[in-house]
Amino acid sequence: MQHAVQAVREVSALIAEIDTAASEPSIGISQIRQALDDIEELTQQNTSLVSHLARSASTLASNADTVAGTMAMFRT
Repeated sequence: MQHAVQAVREVSALIAEIDTAASEPSIGISQIRQALDDIEELTQQNTSLVSHLARSASTLASNADTVAGTMAMFRT
């Protein structure tokens, strides 16, 4: 009887190890998914910032042209 009880304990320990080993890849995949979501969000933010920067650069170039035109009137 002791032998049977010991065998059941060993099987239970093996099942627990299998359960732990099976859940680890799931946790890793979840972490990878979260990292990809974070990268996607940062990419969208960067795209928005680049667009805003391009509009600002265009406005700045226009303002520089206006100032240069105004300064040209004083030179003549």
